Amino acid sequence: MSQILYTCPFVPAEWIAAHGLRPARIMPQSTGMHAAVAPIEGLCPFARAFANHVLGDSTSCGAIFTTACDQMRRVRDLVVDGTCVETFLLNLPKTWRNAACTQLYIDELGRMGRWLYTLGGCVPSADALAATMLDFDGRRQAMPDRRVADSGGVRLALVGGPLLAGESGLFDLVVRNGGRIVFDATETGERTLPDRFDPALLRQDPVGELARAYFDSIPAVWKRPNTGLFDWLTRECTERRVQGVICRRLVWCDLWHAEVHRLRDALHVPLLDLDVSDDSPAAGERTAGRVQAFLETLQ
Repeated sequence: MSQILYTCPFVPAEWIAAHGLRPARIMPQSTGMHAAVAPIEGLCPFARAFANHVLGDSTSCGAIFTTACDQMRRVRDLVVDGTCVETFLLNLPKTWRNAACTQLYIDELGRMGRWLYTLGGCVPSADALAATMLDFDGRRQAMPDRRVADSGGVRLALVGGPLLAGESGLFDLVVRNGGRIVFDATETGERTLPDRFDPALLRQDPVGELARAYFDSIPAVWKRPNTGLFDWLTRECTERRVQGVICRRLVWCDLWHAEVHRLRDALHVPLLDLDVSDDSPAAGERTAGRVQAFLETLQ
């Protein structure tokens, strides 16, 4: 079975699987599989790491980039001519909550499906797509509950964009300084899980229900308006009795940078604006010092 690489949560794994290919959502290493894409001024380390993973992968037949992030759109142009892996750019509407935008997303899924067919995929029937969706939904429901047991320490939420593989050290750093992250609201955390599928809607229109569960339901910082993100964070912070928030953002991400003050005002708890530039020892020491100081103010 051929493998399709992607990292954006708005790429439905069910859609790829229903076309007979294997979806592989990855968290790339900061150095990538090799350094084909050299550091470029103003280029996000996560986008570069994903590009390096694609360039260093000789087993996959395709990679999907999306327009949710301008950095990803830019880095896709850098790898088009540098790899034998076929690439696809999924256009995501910036606005939402209207039928035209949802239909545009559905049309883009159709375009992706035709691309998957050129890579050896099949054209799934409505019944086959619905069966695949139910299978994936069941697997997600069988996943362990991500809620953290009440074992003491300052209760924190981690908010922001995607984490690179190996960045779990941030969670350990918080624990060492007397805190614990009670929910991960980053792009690679539970915030980007799709909604559960409605069985009745699934039987009537599986593609429409796929769009609802992904495009209409996943809260994102780039959506306009992004009130869904703030509503979700406010609800979860209240329910989980969060005492502080760490907004971990890459310095290249203007989207999260622009929302820091709104997050602080909306969540009504202390917030650490943790900007990260790279994984150098000096940057790690700076992060450790800032997290330690933040937790000291909350204890």
